[in-house]
Amino acid sequence: MVRGLWERDREYATLAGAVKVAAEGQGGLVMIEGAAGIGKTRLLAEARRIAVQADAKVMAARGMELESDFAFGVVRQLFDPLLIGATSQQQEALWQGPAGQVREILGVAGVPAKPLGEFAALHGLYWLTVNLCQDQPIVLLVDDLQWCDAPSLRYLAYLLPRMEGLSLVAVTALRTGEAPVDEYLVHQLATDPAVQEVLRPAPLSVTATSRILEESLAKPIEHEFAVVCHRASAGNPLLLAELARTWSAEHLAPTAADAGRVLELRTPAVTHLVQARLQRLPAEAITLARSVAVLGDQTSLTIAVALANAMHAQASADNSPSFTPGLEAVTVLEQQDILHLEHDPVNEAVLVSFTHPLIRSAVYDTLDWAQQAAAHVQAARLLIDMDAEAERIAAHLLNVPATDELAAVRILQAAADQAVARGAPGSAHLYLARCLHEPLTPQERWRVLAMAGEAALRVDAKAAVEHFRQAQSLSGATSTVDQAELAVPYASTLLYTGCIDECEQVIIDGISKLSNEQEDLRRRFQAWLVIIVCNIPGHEESRDYVTSLQRLPSHDSLGGRMLDCALALKESNSGNPNAILRAQRGLAGGPLMEIAGNFSNTAWMSLAYADDPEVADLINEMVDQVHRRGDLATLAGIHYSRGLVWLRRGQLADAEIDLRESLQMMGKTSMQLAGNLLTAWLAQCYMEQGKTDQAATLLDAASDVYIAPYLSDARAQLLYINGDYEQAVQTALSCSEQCDAIGIRSPAPISWRTWAMLSLLRVGKKDQANSLVEEELQLARHWGTPGPLGRALRNQAQLQTGVAQLETLREAIDILKPSTARLEYAKTLAAYGTALRRSGQRNQSRMPLRYALDLATSCGAAPLAEYTLSELIIAGGRPRSTALSGPAALTPSERRVAELAVSGATNRTIAQSLFITPKTVEVHLSAVYRKLGVKTRTELTPQLLQL
Repeated sequence: MVRGLWERDREYATLAGAVKVAAEGQGGLVMIEGAAGIGKTRLLAEARRIAVQADAKVMAARGMELESDFAFGVVRQLFDPLLIGATSQQQEALWQGPAGQVREILGVAGVPAKPLGEFAALHGLYWLTVNLCQDQPIVLLVDDLQWCDAPSLRYLAYLLPRMEGLSLVAVTALRTGEAPVDEYLVHQLATDPAVQEVLRPAPLSVTATSRILEESLAKPIEHEFAVVCHRASAGNPLLLAELARTWSAEHLAPTAADAGRVLELRTPAVTHLVQARLQRLPAEAITLARSVAVLGDQTSLTIAVALANAMHAQASADNSPSFTPGLEAVTVLEQQDILHLEHDPVNEAVLVSFTHPLIRSAVYDTLDWAQQAAAHVQAARLLIDMDAEAERIAAHLLNVPATDELAAVRILQAAADQAVARGAPGSAHLYLARCLHEPLTPQERWRVLAMAGEAALRVDAKAAVEHFRQAQSLSGATSTVDQAELAVPYASTLLYTGCIDECEQVIIDGISKLSNEQEDLRRRFQAWLVIIVCNIPGHEESRDYVTSLQRLPSHDSLGGRMLDCALALKESNSGNPNAILRAQRGLAGGPLMEIAGNFSNTAWMSLAYADDPEVADLINEMVDQVHRRGDLATLAGIHYSRGLVWLRRGQLADAEIDLRESLQMMGKTSMQLAGNLLTAWLAQCYMEQGKTDQAATLLDAASDVYIAPYLSDARAQLLYINGDYEQAVQTALSCSEQCDAIGIRSPAPISWRTWAMLSLLRVGKKDQANSLVEEELQLARHWGTPGPLGRALRNQAQLQTGVAQLETLREAIDILKPSTARLEYAKTLAAYGTALRRSGQRNQSRMPLRYALDLATSCGAAPLAEYTLSELIIAGGRPRSTALSGPAALTPSERRVAELAVSGATNRTIAQSLFITPKTVEVHLSAVYRKLGVKTRTELTPQLLQL
């Protein structure tokens, strides 16, 4: 047993093991959960000691109630000591790559000149962490996770799934029984697969209670006394320690005879015990403790003394002169285990903190509400006089009612601007929401509501709706043009939150108020109306109106491009080939991401449905820009669009990576309109790889609130794969009805006819199957792109025999061969080889089957590869001794990594360039070496990569 660590052997062993494997690049998270005072902080201290002994760097922070709204407050606690202590050479190494873009977040270079998107902030912090891990393992400790600010929680949630291969272990402590600052993010952390273990320390036994009392009181303990103390403290170490201190202060003996006195202490809660102990201290010590409780942990002792003076002066009815709590008061509070001091070498200051958050709460609660508010006002005034950071001052303003005397509106708006610039819109929203409690003119209120709505968009869409709604009600507070411009994000937010009818009405009202000169704004409204009718059933009047928009001439403006992108999706759904030109026109002036609600995604989807060979390059061009300044919702859209492209091309591994990444990012935002699209596409990706259990889990958890046809399409595919043909037909026909309700006729976005047809064949209903195939083929020929047409021809061949079947399959092969639809090509080659074999042409069947096997293996389509292999063996052919090799076997991601490696880039540089983890680079390079037949990086040459 470790000295002073009673009955925690298992917890100690887990922490020691986690630190040990961190040095081997097996990072992860150990979470300690438990009630207040159960010993979580003590275990974190032990983890620190283990880390120091293992020569690991320690990054430690503690969530604090007062700073729970301070953007990246915990992150700054983690990084500041290491950055401050680094030499100039070390600093240069730490800020390499994307890490350099977060210098401002950590206060190294002031506030960013341009707002830093949320994703850019998280990605930069991740790379700063990677850079820190290069020389030594890191042990990252976060206490009181429940009070961790939301941006810092997002950093931890972003870091955790990317820890593989890093010499890093995180240990967090979470108090149960108290609502976290962001319950959803804390839940994400606790349930992430990278969590190595969740430790839940148990209450202490009577034996441990007796030993602890002996150490604390320095006297022998009678068993009956220990039993009563155990019962009174419920085995909680902190409560037990407070009981011991109170008992010692009362000069009582720890005997059975005096054991009954323990119960006289009433409920032995920490608050009661600490407050009782506090009452016996000098007035100077009490006031100093209260000032620290108001200011929060790790505050300057100088500021704490200044606030104590102000609090004393305000509390003194006789206007007695201020007093200065001296060394004696500080010493008393240290001796009583209420405060502890530490030296800040950078600012040459003494910092003061409470020994435990519960003690801080107990001291804070000795002030009534009015005294607390007055103290926070005084603290804000002190910080203003010191020209402190706006967010530091705002933390106190959040705890006081409206006040004119501190220029609260100006400070809160400045704090919001800082938070936005640092990629923390959630904190900005809180500051602006507090602004609304101040006396404002109608014009000021409208402006603050508009700013609050924009800030809330990324973190709390429902709150954004309410802000926008209130701003729109102030019709006389601003110009008609300003109101109309604000109505566009208002409408989009209503759509995201499911207020479809209200969204439609806001759009219609907005359009009706525009003049003829406001064509750009009109088309922005119209673009959102198109999104409604493309995804939500009903809205017949709007549906007719949207149809008429297709006849409008093009308009060279942001709104015109947005409308083109939206209409491209509508026309893709209906099977109108004009969609391709419209999508290209919408993208002609550059991507429309952050500025226009991710409308580039609708154009990219249209081009993906058309098997456009250049769409992946268009998306990749946007990736770098968004990674450097963008937010999570924007990047999530890029990833799901690119994931769709890879899925349509049969690059299943890359599709899975992008779609999973997007789904993960969507989970950290309030923008989840596309959630069903992602779920359906990822489920299809899993099924093509043979991962049917994972597909089923995804689809079972999905809700049919939005975009239901895509889910039904995927479910029909899963039912067919599982052999439930009758149900597959019913689900596919239900998908058909859902498609009709939102205008999807084309076989390009959704392939329900395929699953219905194949299932109908299985149950002997060939006539119905034939009717569906004829319809699908007619629509595919009208749409005219290779993937859907090749699939429709292959489906038609299923209903044919002999020469007709072979001719249809050859036509499909000719269409698919030059296209990007490699998986459809592989499926068609396999069907052609099988048809040749069954017609008696065994020799001729082997070549298409071999090529189909190579393509299926290259795509990662395990079920197709298995089927094709069995057909090849039946045909008398020998499978290749190895899978498809050479440049053609490389996936797009592997090729990008290989090209950078050939250019001389290091693994870290490659990872930074492609916004992936160093571990992912290693995995890709291993696959490249195997496929190209080399063993090391030095053997890679440009010639090896040529197709």
